[in-house]
Amino acid sequence: MRTIILISVLFVLCNATSARQKQNYLEKGNHYLNEKRYTDAESVFREAIRYDGTKAVYHAQLAQALIGQKRYREADKIIESLILKDSISSTALWYGAMSNYLNPKGDLRKAVAYFDRATHYLNPTTAQYAVAFWFMGDCYLRRLKATGLDYEEVSWMLDTFEKYLKLAPTASNAGGVSALIAKIKAARPGRNVRNWIYTTEENEPRNRSKQHKH
Repeated sequence: MRTIILISVLFVLCNATSARQKQNYLEKGNHYLNEKRYTDAESVFREAIRYDGTKAVYHAQLAQALIGQKRYREADKIIESLILKDSISSTALWYGAMSNYLNPKGDLRKAVAYFDRATHYLNPTTAQYAVAFWFMGDCYLRRLKATGLDYEEVSWMLDTFEKYLKLAPTASNAGGVSALIAKIKAARPGRNVRNWIYTTEENEPRNRSKQHKH
């Protein structure tokens, strides 16, 4: 009887220690992330993964630490692995979107796809949900200025920005977004223009020569 009791006590103590250890890793690592001490955060989460590699949260936070260090390729490998295991993880989808958004060589199309998927699993009353639409709009805008968009893509860009304003009408950048929408609507060419580049340096839109033949 004493042996059974002792084993039970040890089991409870081990579980309690494990829970505290997990909490310590998360608290310590997230503290470093908040302080933008990304290399320290990386060390903590790598240690956490060695302790228990089954916890998706350790891998996700490690990816965030790598993104903070602009080590996007390494972060992307972790994120893609997480999404393969859990395709509805809003955290993994968000980090995947941010990695491509922040990476100068990132895929802005992929960033939009990840942000869009993440919105299906985020609480629509949160600020993060609203900001996702701003990020999607900005991804489109960056492409519009760099390589151009077709007519439908411009419409999607406008839709995302308008959705953002509807969700966050009092946001500090609401006025700027509203003004941008008005400028784009006034300047956008018709459907016959296959690819439109908006050049703010010239303070006017520039259309590529590719057009539908009538």
